[in-house]
Amino acid sequence: MPEEERAYAAAAATARTLLGTEVMAEVPLMSAGLDSIAATEFTRILGEAVGVALPSTLLFDYPTIRSIS
Repeated sequence: MPEEERAYAAAAATARTLLGTEVMAEVPLMSAGLDSIAATEFTRILGEAVGVALPSTLLFDYPTIRSIS
């Protein structure tokens, strides 16, 4: 699987885990229900999934699943 697709799949799976539902690729995750505590958890889980240290401001800099990937 190409890196971009792997990042998209990991971000979508992390959002689904935390929100309990699918989130469309262009919907801001904070608008979909993630609060600041969940955003921190999202960043931690996603970083572990892809094996990269991600900045704590990830969802503020890249608010959608599409922009993260």
